[in-house]
Amino acid sequence: MIKGDQNVLLQLTQLSKNFGGLSAVQELDLTVRPGEVHGLIGPNGAGKTTVFNLISGALSPSQGSVRFKETDITGLKPNRIAKMGLVRTFQSNVLFRDFTVTENILMGYHLDAGFGFFGDLVNTPSVRHKRKQIQEKTDELLRFSGLEPIKDIQAVNLSHGHQRILGVSIALAAQPALLMLDEPVAGMNAEEKHSMVELIGRINQKGVTVLIVEHDMKVIMELCHRIAVLNFGVKIAQGTPDEIQANPDVIEAYLGAEEP
Repeated sequence: MIKGDQNVLLQLTQLSKNFGGLSAVQELDLTVRPGEVHGLIGPNGAGKTTVFNLISGALSPSQGSVRFKETDITGLKPNRIAKMGLVRTFQSNVLFRDFTVTENILMGYHLDAGFGFFGDLVNTPSVRHKRKQIQEKTDELLRFSGLEPIKDIQAVNLSHGHQRILGVSIALAAQPALLMLDEPVAGMNAEEKHSMVELIGRINQKGVTVLIVEHDMKVIMELCHRIAVLNFGVKIAQGTPDEIQANPDVIEAYLGAEEP
């Protein structure tokens, strides 16, 4: 990437990850532009989650680099990367299950602010002001995500779809510039998928760039501006949804395997 290039937010260069004799990701080159929804698809075992783990710092690459906002973040710890504005969700729901919806989002904001609920016990004017700001942001996020009507329900008692939306909302509390979503509609019914797709669209309209791994091709084709396709850890295509659907290598490796 040329320094000062405003057309690239995230750049992976020759990114590789080996586990023993197995190459999970091979010399991956990938760019994500500011403001887009970028899909990452491929069959099971293609290396998609490994790529997410490499970007977010959960894994260190065997070779290659990850640049975010023109900064080399290769090998940085996940909390440092998240502080820079690159935040991810996971395939499973990572929630404070005994907390209410509101408390879960409050916790997300408190952690991002650098102090937890115990910090509230120090009742200085600055802490009171910060607490008021966090409550206002939480209320706004509850409205934005559509969770306000169920804000007092414990996370453990939510439907699967609402738990997934809450997980995305907690990630939004970190105020990401790039939000990485790992299979956000997995296990959802049609109505829940519709709600999640609408939420992701609103997130993107607010200026948040999105990188999404998802097996539901209808969701991918509806949401994404560009898509990259992995097969056995190798990128075999990258382009617009129309280009991807017409690519013979993609059809053979992945799309053609889908049930009609």
